[in-house]
Order: sequence, then structure tokens, then C-alpha cells
Amino acid sequence: MSVKFIKTTGMLTCLALSTSSCILYVDANEHQSSSSKYTESKKIFGPIHIRNNQRTGNISNINGSIKLGDKVQAEALSTVNGNIKIGNNTRIDSANTVNGNIHGAKNLTAEGSLTTVNGGVRLQIGSDIHGRVKTVNGNISLSGVTVGGNLNTVNGNIVLKNNSQVKGDIIMGSPEKSKGYTSLPKLEITQGSKISGEIILYREIDLQIYDPDIKQRIKYAF
Repeated sequence: MSVKFIKTTGMLTCLALSTSSCILYVDANEHQSSSSKYTESKKIFGPIHIRNNQRTGNISNINGSIKLGDKVQAEALSTVNGNIKIGNNTRIDSANTVNGNIHGAKNLTAEGSLTTVNGGVRLQIGSDIHGRVKTVNGNISLSGVTVGGNLNTVNGNIVLKNNSQVKGDIIMGSPEKSKGYTSLPKLEITQGSKISGEIILYREIDLQIYDPDIKQRIKYAF
């Protein structure tokens, strides 16, 4: 395998010249700048790891994961085939993957949305997502989380617990498909969790909702 390391302003880039992979790390002494703009990290193969207490721009990958340590500030996170794992007390613009999960530790702040197609989203206590959380074939699990936008899934479960709040709608299923589903996803909303919008169901769902006020927000659209 032929590998080159190229030192650029604020980052150490690893370029693999074959299909083998290596890890891109960003350290404190390699990523300090007085400028308000930070270097983007881009990779094709292998993982990207941003260490604790770092500040970076957009991070994009194709065939590899993205991992952020604790107290990281980053812009958009994007990968095609890989998981996105985010540490404690971290702030990002958004996160998107096609074939992978998005896992956020405690006190994650996202200015935009978290989306995945074939994967789940799991968020921990104190996290605040200003946009939406969306999957197609994956579960959404929120524990003590506030979401400013909608929760969307077509074939996954949604679980809200530990006083989670959704300020938008919960949408399950697809308006383009009302029949032919082979599974029965679950919507579980534990006592203390709140929804400001509606629960819009385009398919049959196993409802585990105990608050009568929330039950009144259900809209059957199939």
C-alpha cells in the first residue's frame, strides 16, 4: 500500500493510494487557528477521528466512519458507508449518513438535522437538535432529548423517554406507500415526554402511549 501524509493548515491528511485504509487524526497542536474558518476534513477510505477539545469545519467521508471526541465543535458531518459517533458536550451543524448509525453522547447540540437511510439514531440526555431527526430503515431512540423539528421514519421504531420533547410532528410510514408493509414498528412515548405537533401515521403502528393528551394528537392517514 502506498500512503502519503500531507500537512496542511490546521489538519493532517492521510491519502491512501490503494483501497487499503488508514485513520485520519486531528490533534490540538495541529488544529489551532485564530481564523473563524476551519479546515475541512475529507476522506475516501477508512475512519476519521477528531480528538477531544478540537474545532473543525466540514467533515466528509465515503467508506468509513466519523468519530468526534468530547467537547468538539464541528460543522457538517457526512459519510456514505459508515457510522457517526459523537462525544459528550459537542456542537455540530448537522450529521448525515446513508448506510450507518448516528450515536450522540450527552449534551450534543446540532444546529441542523440528523439523517440516515439504513441505520438508527440514538441520542442521550441533554442533547438539543434544532432541526429534524430522520431515518428510513432504522430506529430513533431519544433519552432526555429536545428536537426542534420533526421525527421521521418509514420502517423503524421511535422511543421517547426521560422527558424528551419534540416540538414538531412525529411522522411514521410514507405517504407514497399505504400498504405492503411486512413489519409492525413501535412508537413508545413514556410518561413525561412531550410533543407539540401531531403524530401522523401512514401505516399501522404498535402504539405505546400513556398520556391521553398525546393520544389526541394522533392522525391516521392510511
